[in-house]
Amino acid sequence: QCIGGYARMVTVVNDLRKKRQNPLFLNAGDNFQGTTWYTLLHYNMTASLMNLNPPDALTIGNHEFDGSPNELRLFLNAIRAPVVVANMDIKNEPSLKGKFKNSVVLQKQGRKIGIIGVIYDKTNLIANTGNVRFTNSSKAIVTEAKRLKAQGVDIIIVLSHCGFNVDLEMARQTEGMVDVIVGAHTHTLLYKGTVPGPDKAEDTYPVVVEINGHKTLIVQALAYGKYVGDLIVKFDAKGEAVSWSGNPIYVDQSWQRNATIDKELAYWRKKVETISNKLVTRSKIDWPRRECRMDQCEIALLVADSMVEYWKNRTKSNDIIGFIHGGGIRTELDAGDITFGDLIQVIPYSSTVDYFELKGKDLVAALEHAAVFDEDEGKYNFLQPSGLKYTVDLRKPQGQRVTQVQIKSGREFKALKSDQVYKVTTISYLAGGHDGFAVLRDKRMNHRVGQLDIDVLVDYVKKFKELPQISDKRLSVKKLKA
Repeated sequence: QCIGGYARMVTVVNDLRKKRQNPLFLNAGDNFQGTTWYTLLHYNMTASLMNLNPPDALTIGNHEFDGSPNELRLFLNAIRAPVVVANMDIKNEPSLKGKFKNSVVLQKQGRKIGIIGVIYDKTNLIANTGNVRFTNSSKAIVTEAKRLKAQGVDIIIVLSHCGFNVDLEMARQTEGMVDVIVGAHTHTLLYKGTVPGPDKAEDTYPVVVEINGHKTLIVQALAYGKYVGDLIVKFDAKGEAVSWSGNPIYVDQSWQRNATIDKELAYWRKKVETISNKLVTRSKIDWPRRECRMDQCEIALLVADSMVEYWKNRTKSNDIIGFIHGGGIRTELDAGDITFGDLIQVIPYSSTVDYFELKGKDLVAALEHAAVFDEDEGKYNFLQPSGLKYTVDLRKPQGQRVTQVQIKSGREFKALKSDQVYKVTTISYLAGGHDGFAVLRDKRMNHRVGQLDIDVLVDYVKKFKELPQISDKRLSVKKLKA
């Protein structure tokens, strides 16, 4: 059953705009990325579709940086909606100057409503942000909210691409100035009652944080266009929320597709299908993604194997280590025909496959970093390897969890030596120190840039009439007791 999709989402939004008094349509970011469509067409299609039904305000997410600050600039030039981000420092990226504001003030029945945008303050560690940096979201909100309140704005809504846990912190740290937080980033489903679809709600809708008598309502509606959030709030004369109702709307097939959006999609579809439908190989088995950040994940091992094979051929060396982080794998592969479009959705970020040399102790440091629980994401980010195997013991303290690291040498595996230099390949995103892997950027030697990861993967898997199953154990995880 097909669920969601932009054409149905627009139908839901238009229906709510007609039904609700004083409606506000808000977008909390991550409009880039996720499918072959974006990977091939980039911001062009995204802006074209959004401009057919623009939100009243939007903020940006980390994925808006996937194509570099320059592509974000082009998107901001094209979009016909106010873009708000209060905690983005662009003094060293002047190309973005004047492309967004800290906030926007909208009026409904004579009431001034301030919309402040914020983005995760560690976005520079997880995205290709260039010289852009980010400040503390709570402090940025307080500064901007004080400015707005001095202008007579008494209802403050925050558009947050910071994640649910950070949203909770912001509600507690913003001095009772925020009335509603519309969240994103962690793909959290908040729902009151029984969820209509197969998804599990993390908490009720909205979550209410009360500090000194002031209530802040927090909402988030999962991801991927499966739900449209619907929150109805009544404010008193002072701008305090006094009652509320609503729930995310499940965008199932009972919602008709918007004809205008479908017409626009048809135009772009022709461009995508020509490339993405090309058959590359086949598989008798599924290649799931669900364990990629928590345990060994065969689809990630396949990608790592492709990188190692690529650099073996280029360097004429058999002893090369490869890895990709679990977060770099974006979807699964199903059994059956595997097309170019299927593969590009697995690794859609257009990274290059890079080579460098690294001492054993620095490799271990990278493995240890990947074994630290990300509180904001609610996951680990294990490195999925080729040419090495190791164990992670989550029962041990941080920095002491990685053991039994063995490096493949010929047909054998030998214990890693701290001061020995090893040949390594990974994607440019990790080699550049993103996602907190600064040790790879700072300690790498003899760095070389290779081809795009999708080209390397396609060349590798097309050698097989049928993808071989990966059965060897490379990553062993000793987990905490439930």
